[in-house]
Parts: sequence; C-alpha cells; structure tokens
Amino acid sequence: AIAVALALECDPRIASYTERPRTLSLGDKNVELHFWVRHASGLEEFVLLVADADCLQTAGGIPRPREAERWQARARDAGLSLRFVTEHDVRVAGAEIAQHNRLLAFAQVAQSLGNRLALRARILAHMELQSRARIDQLEAALVPFDSADVQAVTCELICLGALDFDREQELTRRSVVAQ
Repeated sequence: AIAVALALECDPRIASYTERPRTLSLGDKNVELHFWVRHASGLEEFVLLVADADCLQTAGGIPRPREAERWQARARDAGLSLRFVTEHDVRVAGAEIAQHNRLLAFAQVAQSLGNRLALRARILAHMELQSRARIDQLEAALVPFDSADVQAVTCELICLGALDFDREQELTRRSVVAQ
C-alpha cells in the first residue's frame, strides 16, 4: 500500500487521494478498498490492492484478480469505478517506486525551506528561458542559492507537475528537467 501511495503522491496527474475510503461487499466478504483517487481530469476511481494469492495467472503470465468480474460488477452496482493493482504490478514498478521515494524525500525537504517560494519562482523563470536544463546547470545558474535547496525545490516542482524529467532514467544532478 505504501508503494501505491507513493506513486499517487508523486503523480502530477493525481489531484487528490484518500486511503481506505470505504468498504465493498461481495457475497459474505466485506473488503476495505485501499484508495479513492481523483485525477486532475476529474475522473474518480477506487483502487483495490490484490495479493498474489488472490490472483490467477493469465495465458500471458500476468496475474489477474481471481474474482475480477464479480468485483467489477459489484462496483458498477454501487456506482463506483474500480481499478485493481496486483502485487505483480507493484514488483514490476520497483524502479519507478524507488524514484517516487527519492522525489518525495526531496519534496518534503523543500517544504521546510524558508526560501522555497522565491526559489520556485527563480527556477520557473530560468526554465521559461531555457525550457530544458540539467539539475546541476540549475544549481550553477541560481548561485547564491544552496545547491541542496535547488535540488529539493526542483523535485518539489516535479511532484507538482510544473517540471518533468525522463522517468525511465535515474534521477541525479545530471538529469535533464523540462517544463
């Protein structure tokens, strides 16, 4: 659940989410749904995490929740949009989850900086002129701001969706960020 929450927290396409928003019953089972998610587009959905033990292997080798059709039918009857996230999905997203963890740690540091708003404005102004820059180039361009502060606020801007980077690559000082 933590890995999925991290992914939701660091995804700029997600406007908000709540953990354990409600239960859904299926027969004599009453299951707590793991997340309610509102996307920036306005789409709302509920997320149910499914353990490997509760999945069947498909012909392609990708696990599918054992009672997926029944759960979807029950969700439709309750007027809900339901998405499954399996343990397999979380394992496959391992590198991305590590990236989210790193981004969130830096974004949390940025929250405590007294110069955060000024630095945000300077980074965004620089990016308006350059459109793309490595993080170490931002650090050099924004002297006398501390390089650690520039890194933290840059990560915060990534989490907010104001900047982005190639998420297939590890986030480092040499990563290229763009608007």
